[in-house]
Amino acid sequence: MFFIGIFGIGNKEEEKKLNFEIENCLNPTIIKQYQMFHFFFIPIFKWNSKHFVKCDNSKLLELNDVVGTEVWNGIRDSVLYWDYKVVYEERKCLHCGAVLNDEYDYCPKCGTKIK
Repeated sequence: MFFIGIFGIGNKEEEKKLNFEIENCLNPTIIKQYQMFHFFFIPIFKWNSKHFVKCDNSKLLELNDVVGTEVWNGIRDSVLYWDYKVVYEERKCLHCGAVLNDEYDYCPKCGTKIK
């Protein structure tokens, strides 16, 4: 955060639970990140806004700008697979469910071939 007397520029992150489900996403939470110029901590204007969906099953999705704004404002109550891109997804073994690193060729828990 950068201050110029009583003015400042900073990053802000807000989140709230979604009241609908997204395919392959457990308990989705929408996150809104943006930069803002503020006066006495009151936002004057915002820019560089991005919307993400955080899932309990270790997945992070980035929504496109229009869909993210509509979901955040409560205008839209569904998200389809073409409305987002997967930013992060934890890999798991199909045989035993162990968490896998990207370099693994074999599961360290059960020995099943991954690649």
